[in-house]
Amino acid sequence: WIAREHRLAGEPGLDADLRQPMLARRLRAALTALLMFSPSIASAHASLQLYGEKATVDGYGVLFVRIPHGCSGLPTDTVVVSIPTGFASVRPQYLGGWTASSVKSGTTVTEVRWTGGSLADSQFADFGISVKYPSTAGKYGFKVVQYCGTASVVWDGKDLPTLTVRS
Repeated sequence: WIAREHRLAGEPGLDADLRQPMLARRLRAALTALLMFSPSIASAHASLQLYGEKATVDGYGVLFVRIPHGCSGLPTDTVVVSIPTGFASVRPQYLGGWTASSVKSGTTVTEVRWTGGSLADSQFADFGISVKYPSTAGKYGFKVVQYCGTASVVWDGKDLPTLTVRS
C-alpha cells in the first residue's frame, strides 16, 4: 500500500527502484545475445583447413579453402584460389554443381577455380585442393577471391589465408 501511494504521488517508490536494475539486466542480456549470435570478424575470413594432416616438405596432401559465407546476402557462384610458387601436382576437388578448372603457366598450375555453383550466404563450404607441398619449408599465402554475381570479396594482405609447410 505504501509503494502504491508513492507511485501515485510521483515518487519512485519500491516498484520503480526494482525496475531500474531489471532494465539494466535485460539490456545486458540482449547485448550478450547479440554478440554471441552475430558472426565475428575472425570467422568472416576464408581460411585453410588440413583436417589432421600435416603439410611437410615434398609431401602430398589435400588442403581445403573454407568459404564462410556469401557476399552481403548474395550466394557465391565462383571461387578462385591462387597457388603459391613451389606447389606441384595441383588438382581441384570435384564438388557437385560446380565446374572445377585450373589455370597454368607452362606446366605449373597457378590458379584453381570453381564456377557455376551456388553457395547461399547462410552456408559455408570447403573447396579441396590436392597438392605436392614445396621442397622448401616456410609460410605460404593463398590469395582467395569469392564472386557473388557482380560483387566480390578478396582475401589477401592481412586477410591472406596461409599454410605453414614444415621440414
